[in-house]
Amino acid sequence: MTPVGDNLIPVAAVGMPTSFSRDHGFYVSWITLRTDLVWSDNSPLTAYDAAFTINTVLKFRLGFNWQAYYDPSILDHVEALDNFTLKFYYNEQPGLAEWRYGALLGIFVNKNYWEPKIAPAVELLGDGTDETARSEAVVALENLPADGEPVFGIYQMNRWQREQYYENVANPNSYFSNLVVTQYSDGTYEESKPDISYTWNYGSMSGTSAYKVSSYVSGPYFEKVTFVPQGMDNSSLSLLNGNVDLVFNPFGLPLTTKGQLDSSTDLKSSDTGRISLTVLLINQNKPYLAGVDGEPIRMAMACLIDQDNLAGSMLQSQVSPAYSVVPPQDADWLNPAITSECSGQSEGPRLTTASKILAQSGFNWFTRHPSYDMNSPQESHIVNGEGLHNVVTNTDFPELILVAPPLTENPLGAATASFVLNQLKEIGIVVNIQSASIEDRLKIIQSGDYDLAILGYSVSQFPSYLCTILGDGVSFNNLIGYSSDDMKQECDSLALENDMSNIKEIVNSIQVTVEKDLPIIPLYSAPIVQIFRTTKFPSTASLGGLSIIYEPHQLTQVVSVQ
Repeated sequence: MTPVGDNLIPVAAVGMPTSFSRDHGFYVSWITLRTDLVWSDNSPLTAYDAAFTINTVLKFRLGFNWQAYYDPSILDHVEALDNFTLKFYYNEQPGLAEWRYGALLGIFVNKNYWEPKIAPAVELLGDGTDETARSEAVVALENLPADGEPVFGIYQMNRWQREQYYENVANPNSYFSNLVVTQYSDGTYEESKPDISYTWNYGSMSGTSAYKVSSYVSGPYFEKVTFVPQGMDNSSLSLLNGNVDLVFNPFGLPLTTKGQLDSSTDLKSSDTGRISLTVLLINQNKPYLAGVDGEPIRMAMACLIDQDNLAGSMLQSQVSPAYSVVPPQDADWLNPAITSECSGQSEGPRLTTASKILAQSGFNWFTRHPSYDMNSPQESHIVNGEGLHNVVTNTDFPELILVAPPLTENPLGAATASFVLNQLKEIGIVVNIQSASIEDRLKIIQSGDYDLAILGYSVSQFPSYLCTILGDGVSFNNLIGYSSDDMKQECDSLALENDMSNIKEIVNSIQVTVEKDLPIIPLYSAPIVQIFRTTKFPSTASLGGLSIIYEPHQLTQVVSVQ
């Protein structure tokens, strides 16, 4: 399935799945796949491909997006009843997050290609009870090359070199090539292929008042598309020099880049309609930042980090300040009661409040107490604290490592790291910035050898991503050491809930829990931007922009397209 507005549109399926029923203690549902779809190697796409993929994800307990699709805490297994019938077995009846916005949106791979390749990882995994063996097996699985993998979409990978480029070519066997997609004002969705007299509709025309909202051909528009990871500066220069035609940027559009674009009549930037959220991760595997003992430090940090000042003065209003783990642009799910710590206070009062939080929790400053002094020679009149000491444990507060993106990759993220460093210096917390690419940054975070980290992620239409990031699963919670009974209860409820009004209350409650516990501090949100050459891309009418058609599956860095 694929989401279009509030509807789900069958892609590989024939219509919608059956309603859930009981079968030997499980909650089960069937879904029928289309019989006319093939992989890029012209082999048939079957239910056995889907069952193999899903059961492998469950066996290895894969995290992040895999977990968002197929959650091992509730989905027991999947069975292919025949070539085109798939049966899901849940331990509990899934709610909208796990079913409509989870498994039904999931992806799957070619069984014949992957089953022999993963055999060594499966052997390493064993019965899955040894966590060390499981972790090693997951690493082995994730590092397997995918050269020559049969795919389903309109493009297939032709060649690649790690961290340098990868090249897609048109998939001659894709059923969805040159598909005409039309949407109407009443929500009707229509697919058609005139060359084979095929038309498929979702919804029904409500009358003559309905009109076309958008119409486009799915492509492929080019025989070959090459993706080249670059920093924002390099990608802009490549565009201006005519070396690339399209740039995907998940970090927002810096003003310097916008100025360069404005000087060119051949280039244009466009909002894809999707949003990224940048946050400060606080590693609660570190005892001085964790739980009740680390709470005053986290509260003081949150007080000193003024999102309005960061987004406005520091980042020159190129982004929107974010106070919650739901971006401010997402009015449907944002809890309006969530505000930043020390909201409404200017820099001086923020420092006073943060100092008071620490002093009342048993901290003092051996060298110099932080203060706001109008006679200070500094422009901000801030006198930085020095020698922060925990009297209760009789220990000096350690210097912190902040993992952040380099300036060449993400100028806004690099500037944010400097902002955080300076704000925490006011309270006597010494921060050392460790710049690393997105790939190295994730490796450092996974190793646990850090204190703070700046990380951005794109948000989905349905807020199940909150529990993928913060819930009791195998994703971010293992990276930042966050464990909360309240969060577990809320995420368990979200997974099983089918009533939208109740889901809204649960999502509001999750935002309150994060505001209270502060495992992460929201910083800012920005639209995911595409920059393109108008002579190559005269229209961006496809839903979600050009990136829906050409973008790598997970956009985590600036990518140029040739």
